[in-house]
Amino acid sequence: MKKNDIIENTGHDAKGAKGFDYQFLYFINRLLKMVEKGDVVFYEKYDDVSMSSDEGLVYFQLKHTIGGSNQKTVNLSLRDQDLWKTIAVWIDITNKQDEDKRIDFLESNSFVLVTNKNSVNNSFWMELQKYQNGDISFDDLKKFYTKVYEETRESKRKDVNAQKGKTTKGYIKCLIDFDYADQLLKSMSICFEPDLKREILESLELNKNIPHKNVEEAYQELLGMIRDKYYSDQKDSYTREEFSKVFDRICQKYRERKFTFKRNTMTKLPPHLEDQVFIKQLMDVEDISLEDDPLIVEYTMEKFDYINSIRVATKNDDVSEEEVEYVRADAVRYWRQKYHHYMGRINPDDNDKIIEKASDLLNDIRDKNIYFVEKEIESYFSNGCFYYLSDKDSEHEPQIGWRPGWEEKYKNNG
Repeated sequence: MKKNDIIENTGHDAKGAKGFDYQFLYFINRLLKMVEKGDVVFYEKYDDVSMSSDEGLVYFQLKHTIGGSNQKTVNLSLRDQDLWKTIAVWIDITNKQDEDKRIDFLESNSFVLVTNKNSVNNSFWMELQKYQNGDISFDDLKKFYTKVYEETRESKRKDVNAQKGKTTKGYIKCLIDFDYADQLLKSMSICFEPDLKREILESLELNKNIPHKNVEEAYQELLGMIRDKYYSDQKDSYTREEFSKVFDRICQKYRERKFTFKRNTMTKLPPHLEDQVFIKQLMDVEDISLEDDPLIVEYTMEKFDYINSIRVATKNDDVSEEEVEYVRADAVRYWRQKYHHYMGRINPDDNDKIIEKASDLLNDIRDKNIYFVEKEIESYFSNGCFYYLSDKDSEHEPQIGWRPGWEEKYKNNG
């Protein structure tokens, strides 16, 4: 479905200050979560917040409620008007599409209710998840919310909204009458976000590597910057590249750590370097041989300099264990993509072809510069990371390899 087929959001309810803040914080939260190059996050364009990606458009409806004099968060009840009104809004958005494009619209996009309310015992949410997981049919789900409709009292209000059916019962009736309800309910979800500020603070610290002592200040500057650009420049959307440019300045300002990788961390290498599993794995694909002593020493130094630098940094609290895990996961993910590309369809008995493809795989891996604390590190340490991941010691099993059968040969008791 083309972007220009999508109807823009042109009518929003007036929101209180806290509701507006919640919506704006979610906008910032989505900006921080952008991953792919083509991602774009919008504020009050297609919905309260929306995000465009290669997979389509995500419509986010934001609902913030504080109940009672004690200002406590309330539960999202079965007949909560926020719930049914949100679904009615999405039905209205769908009905504004050309009739022959409505199914494609619902299949191409997704719809998320984001609320600070609690999910406790909301039976519609439970039934919806059963339907989406294939545990019940759409007919079963429709019977459920039709019964909710039948057991919901008519509003006693006499105002204009009640007369127009803008009540909980009226909104449920919209869903009952909607021809494409099965597809909409497959495409929707509910996200319970009670404390967006805390989530943003954690993202700044754990994902953006801003020290804990600077996180609150960085958060306030980010919030002020996005808000100023919205009011002064009507800046209501950001591509990933646009946001990175403005946000990187804040990161650099508040990220004070001076972490660097160091060479020559081993004054004396252990004996029998050829017995290292990562060296054996390289020998298995004829990348090196026992006669290649200088290369064995060089690769071993790269491995030790990488892992020793990491261990010193975590011990000194220059980096967190979570950050090290992110790097490991990203490196393994990159290897897995390349391994599948080169080895996915290869005949395990064709050794010559395996050797050829393993050489291509290793070339790609050695050309890859991984990122650590959002900085690209030089290939010496990147290679050391991959060698460590293909090694085995008292702390870990090998997580990557270069030819079919490497797991059976080297993992666990191999």
